[in-house]
Amino acid sequence: MSGGSPVRLSDEARDALVVHSWPGNIRELRNVLEAASIVSDEGVIERRHLSLHAARMTATDAPQDLATMERQTIEKTLQQTDWNKSKTARRLGLTRTQLYGRMRRYGLERADM
Repeated sequence: MSGGSPVRLSDEARDALVVHSWPGNIRELRNVLEAASIVSDEGVIERRHLSLHAARMTATDAPQDLATMERQTIEKTLQQTDWNKSKTARRLGLTRTQLYGRMRRYGLERADM
């Protein structure tokens, strides 16, 4: 959400955000919106892009949960681009070097290669 193209919320996504209890307050909201903007199509965040969890996240849970979310987001984007790393890096707002580093960190490699 910082520096990329502006995104907008669909009505369904906005409604889901409004009714959510936000146990993590503004930090949780920011994380949900940042993750949704990464996987959104054509600058529109739909309800399906939102990862809203009812369970309260503690400070010790956050790094593991964020790392898991980052890994899943990178893997999903790689699959969507047929493992084209340049396209994946662009969609995620990363340099290719940053993407390669994260792929190594999470052990992401294409199974059929």
